[in-house]
Amino acid sequence: TITTPDGITYTLSIPAGALDDVTTISLIPIQSIDGLPFSGGLLGAVRIEPEGIFFDLPATLTITRADGAPIPPDMLNLTFTFEGPGLEFHLHPFTPEDAYALAPGAPHLASLAAKPRLSGSDGGISVSNAQSYGAAAGTQQEARAVMENHPPTDSDSNISNIVAYAQQAEEEDLAPLPTRAQMAQATLAQVGEVNWSDLKKTLNKLENLQKIKDPKIQDMIEKIWDALLERLNKMLQHNKDECLTRDDFDAHAIVSSMNNAKKGSFLAQMANRFKQKFGDSTLKQVEENAKSCILNLVVDSKITADTPPVKFIVHVQGTIMNLKFNFKKGKTFLSGEGVVQYEPIQVIPNGNTPRSYCDPWVPLNEISATLKVLRLEPIFYPRTADSEGGALTDFKLSFLVTDNGRPKFKVTCTDIDTDGKKTVSTHTAPLNYGKGSIWGGVFSATHMNELVGTRAIFGWDILYDKSLPRKSAATDRSNHPIYAKYVIDSPNLSPGYGTWSETTKFLLTNSQ
Repeated sequence: TITTPDGITYTLSIPAGALDDVTTISLIPIQSIDGLPFSGGLLGAVRIEPEGIFFDLPATLTITRADGAPIPPDMLNLTFTFEGPGLEFHLHPFTPEDAYALAPGAPHLASLAAKPRLSGSDGGISVSNAQSYGAAAGTQQEARAVMENHPPTDSDSNISNIVAYAQQAEEEDLAPLPTRAQMAQATLAQVGEVNWSDLKKTLNKLENLQKIKDPKIQDMIEKIWDALLERLNKMLQHNKDECLTRDDFDAHAIVSSMNNAKKGSFLAQMANRFKQKFGDSTLKQVEENAKSCILNLVVDSKITADTPPVKFIVHVQGTIMNLKFNFKKGKTFLSGEGVVQYEPIQVIPNGNTPRSYCDPWVPLNEISATLKVLRLEPIFYPRTADSEGGALTDFKLSFLVTDNGRPKFKVTCTDIDTDGKKTVSTHTAPLNYGKGSIWGGVFSATHMNELVGTRAIFGWDILYDKSLPRKSAATDRSNHPIYAKYVIDSPNLSPGYGTWSETTKFLLTNSQ
């Protein structure tokens, strides 16, 4: 929780089991948003960091204003979300009443979440992944304009955009949009012969339809569940024993997430329904096949930053073992965490003069860094591509790195006065660079243009050929198949200050 000087309090309630690992969560208030499309003004907005993480169970964000003033009667309390500096701005659903009433620390607000049209800015906002969220007062017409004119490029976010509007609007306000019953009927009609990509979209539609809490569509939702599980069972039966073909990646991710779903989550509901209908033998078989797909991320990165009066040379190496298959918010991806080791950090003074100079700093301790792979998401060619047919084409890597300790050095400097007398001084100095990681900082600096907005690394070379047996894939010197690599060799670059160089290699390997 955090309260701003002007009296806006942001509270993020995270249920137990929402995260697999200990994670530091930060709330960063947003003071203003240029071009906000709501005439009633901003009620509050906040960025949740680290961006890119998903919650296994939805968290709930509440925004409470000290003035307690209700929004004008002719306006709605609208919630929205966006990524990075403002990408993918769209409407976002409120937390369903039954889930919100159980949110720790905020049970007294349950009635507000149940009636978002009538609530002030402290209605609950459903948070499934960390990015920026906010609330504003706006008219029905403005909400509709955002919903229609700002469709996100991401299909799952677009579903949330439409559902958020449907959650606020009365049934008659939806025209000429499909009514809730028509949305449910259209979802049901699409289930029968969907592929994996369509199946993930249908799951996200179903999860969002349940948030509307309209009793008129409950029978239709049950029919969607039955048809969807029938289709999922048939698709899992045809799963092949491979790692990174499109279908098998999705199958491993969905089954792994179902088998490890947190109680109360949508995936736990899905797993329970599947097991009641078909038993658990298929899920066990797919999970067993996935054991041959032990994927690791090898990291080797050396960055030199020549920024007078010193030059830094930072080098880390390590392997993030046993990346985990995930299926969250309609996306399949790998995640994991491990330690990378620093080679001794070199600090070389380059502002010396004949009368005053310092020797290269001598490291006094070893440090390591914890590298958390938030998302390693595969990107495939469209299935309709004539030549590629849905083949793997790229990866999207988002990560977070935190140093385990601070580097300390012995610093020896010599000063020669006008009489030629030398004075040698030696002292111990830590390398102060704030929170986070020195390697993570210089890596972000060298990739500043790439990371703006997306905060992810694209442009991988795909070495995996699905037409070959796994052991025939390209191999490194350890004879482990390399499925993809990201290599940067830049002997001379400048992120805006100083002269830098970088040699970085990420390898996605199989330890089999």
